[in-house]
Amino acid sequence: KYLIRLIRNKVNLIITTHSELLLEKINHFVLLGTVGEKKRVEKYGYRKDDFLLPEDVSVHVFNLDQEGGTIEKIKTKEGIITEELFKAHDSAQ
Repeated sequence: KYLIRLIRNKVNLIITTHSELLLEKINHFVLLGTVGEKKRVEKYGYRKDDFLLPEDVSVHVFNLDQEGGTIEKIKTKEGIITEELFKAHDSAQ
């Protein structure tokens, strides 16, 4: 949640990870962006600014191969879809 608060305060972050858990947590905050502020605070116990919008996040998968590799952008329109999370995680293996 502290990374999310930095992003919400206009701090640009570049995070590299192989952590499925971190990707899931970031996705959780993107999905929280679809929940109204009152519900986020009263029902779920978050602060009113504990969320991300899809445009706040850009997720890329780096696939290395013998020619150098490719970079694939993962869609985050309404959160990172599970298949894309698995793709990101599997590429790290």
